[in-house]
Amino acid sequence: MYVLEGLIDVDVDSNVQKLLNLYHSQKPVWLETDAFTVAGKITDLELPYEAGQTWRRYRLELTEVPFWGTTIINEGEQAYLSDLDFQCKVKKVFPTFGRHNFTFDRTNKKFSFEFVLVNELEETGNFNVLWDDDQTSFWSVVYGGSGSLVVPTLSNDSGVAKRGNNSLKIKVGSGSYSIWYIYHDFASAQDFSDYDFLAFWWYGQNTGNRLIVALDTTPLTDFYDWYIYDDWSGWKRVVLPLRNPDYIGGSPSLTNINRIRINGNELGQGTFYLDRGGVDVGNWVKCEIQVPDELDNYGVTHIDGYSNHGYVRLSSIYQSDTYVVAVWGDNDFGRLDNRLHFLDGTTDTQCYGPAAADNEGFYPIKQRGETTNATGGYGSITYSQAYGCLYRVGFAIKMPPWTGSDDLTGKFAINKTKLKIEIYWEKENTNFIDGSV
Repeated sequence: MYVLEGLIDVDVDSNVQKLLNLYHSQKPVWLETDAFTVAGKITDLELPYEAGQTWRRYRLELTEVPFWGTTIINEGEQAYLSDLDFQCKVKKVFPTFGRHNFTFDRTNKKFSFEFVLVNELEETGNFNVLWDDDQTSFWSVVYGGSGSLVVPTLSNDSGVAKRGNNSLKIKVGSGSYSIWYIYHDFASAQDFSDYDFLAFWWYGQNTGNRLIVALDTTPLTDFYDWYIYDDWSGWKRVVLPLRNPDYIGGSPSLTNINRIRINGNELGQGTFYLDRGGVDVGNWVKCEIQVPDELDNYGVTHIDGYSNHGYVRLSSIYQSDTYVVAVWGDNDFGRLDNRLHFLDGTTDTQCYGPAAADNEGFYPIKQRGETTNATGGYGSITYSQAYGCLYRVGFAIKMPPWTGSDDLTGKFAINKTKLKIEIYWEKENTNFIDGSV
């Protein structure tokens, strides 16, 4: 709550009436200072009368209310919105609160803000479990070469388990071999083409050395390799985009996977732990943004996504409720730097393929409670009945799985992205629904 006191000494009667009208209507007003901008409504107003004066003293209390830019997770299990410092994860953000880089420009009739979109859903309903408890019956060991490593021993360990009853303990001591890996041959070829990610729990030892994960069509001949550097300590969830391997040998196919391998000989001697793993799809997350009643058709409202050279425009939204113009990476489908990036640096197309409609969707301006279809992407949205502005726009993004980490950079930030929303309005008029409706 903010308390404002002062004198009205210009157009006294007219300005007093304006204050009274705002107080009785309970419509939101903006309080702009050099340090901050907030929206609120006048919840108490005093206009003491002082005889013989040409001015009028006032005292008012302004209580903050959710207003323009309020962003809500409309759909998406275990998805959250965060400020840029990752200090608070919530289902609804008020961009004038916290560090969202909120800007308000009444001259050009626009405002903008930023936030982090976070997916903490570990497994969707489509998760295909490949291994979990009692992994010694799943994995086999191969070893060879000449070096300083012993044949790894595998055991089920209930004392250092992340999921289920036990994890796989891999113990490597001093010996005469240089190469080892664990592998599993599937009873029949697996089709992983409908999945987006391979994910599993690995207990980091912070060796800085490389772990290689492979999917083989023809073992050791036609395969995909992913490289993971052991630069963390404790349990974290490794999430690997199936369509973005680090190396391709021969001519493998995700429709025909016969073996999975984990090669750890570069890790050296030590004790390593592996837990529950499988393949999964991305988690669709839908958000709605509260906006003024009428958007500008010339200064175009747009939703921008994080990239490796700043923000890139993902969608342009006009006032017309019949269409949304989606500008996918400035219409340049070939440049990865014009794509939405997750915070590990991976792009949406590297995760899901080149078709933009598989990755994002955008929804036109409608009233709360109304249903509208997406342009360029995922299904429909029904705007919530949440109080605040009557009108909303929306978007949907397919988010990678949870990594068990709050990192905002590096490989464990793949489940997060940053977005910038810039809203241009035609008229400042805004129908507002308070919490009593």
